[in-house]
Amino acid sequence: MQGLGSLSILLIIVMVGAALSRLSKLANHRGKPQSGYKPYRPVIDQRDPAQQLNAVMAGAFEKQRVMNAGEYRVFRIVEADVAAARKGYRVFAQTSLGEVLDAPGNKNAYYAINSKRVDMLIVDQDSWPVAAIEYQGGGHYQGTAAARDAIKKEALRKAGIRYIEVTEEDSDAHIRARLREQLGLNMPPNEPARPDAPPSHTPEPGPSVDDVRPDAPRVHFGRRTDSPSAGLAKPASASHFR
Repeated sequence: MQGLGSLSILLIIVMVGAALSRLSKLANHRGKPQSGYKPYRPVIDQRDPAQQLNAVMAGAFEKQRVMNAGEYRVFRIVEADVAAARKGYRVFAQTSLGEVLDAPGNKNAYYAINSKRVDMLIVDQDSWPVAAIEYQGGGHYQGTAAARDAIKKEALRKAGIRYIEVTEEDSDAHIRARLREQLGLNMPPNEPARPDAPPSHTPEPGPSVDDVRPDAPRVHFGRRTDSPSAGLAKPASASHFR
């Protein structure tokens, strides 16, 4: 009986050893880099400007496209629409969320979004962000893409910035309709924008200087001081002078 017990223990040790050897081989195989793959390992201190300058001087640079073909197609549609609306909107590409959002008193929340970007950002005439547009191409939803999108979407929602998601299957008319709905643009949903077209409503001309009585009270227009854009001059619309 004692011999059988020793034999059982020895057999168990052999089996465990074989299993560990197998697991070690699997781990080494999974961690083996693909042919031609070279992992990036920075050899300079990223906090040292002198080392950074030396690296830049020793490197070779070339320009690259800011957007791919699908993103640029959407950008042109959005750019034309906001220009035709004449609401003072502007469109920016590949904007860092660290320049758009702030999280006062919460560094962890800010660092979570600081290095993330949105494909397109629409701002109003006072440069306040209004809406972010994300283009989802065919290979977008891979790896942690969905989680990264959720982070951006939640941060923008909390800041009161609209989030518009566009896919490569969306037609030009569909993109225009969604954009005009989100921004409240009073434009036909399926009509292409014409940035060079005259305004849809032309106000009637007001009285000339010669028509104003000398004793009529004068109206002075100033800048608002009770808004976040205080200190920035707002262009007066025609309705102000009626």
